[in-house]
Amino acid sequence: MNGKGDKQRPTNKRAFDLSFDRIFGALLGRKKAKPPNQQQQVLDYLAKNLTITTAEANTHLGVTRLSSRIFDLKAKGYEFDRQLVVTKNRVGKPIRHAQWRLKS
Repeated sequence: MNGKGDKQRPTNKRAFDLSFDRIFGALLGRKKAKPPNQQQQVLDYLAKNLTITTAEANTHLGVTRLSSRIFDLKAKGYEFDRQLVVTKNRVGKPIRHAQWRLKS
């Protein structure tokens, strides 16, 4: 075969390795710290504020399903107290929602 591309071009292995390490070495060798998962975020928030509601979890942590995270934490052995709290919504109607507290 005498076509174009039949023969591989010679490569400078040392130059290739240096370039590869310069480009990808930092990415491959450095381990980034993982952001805390949602369960850990809820535990950290409870450590600081003692209680959490669904609205607070959504606003401050970006956790939209707090009850599901509480369920997962209960499965890991954490114990919680739940209290129903009555507040008013934006149009003034009373609403009930759960307020969670970690048992000590």
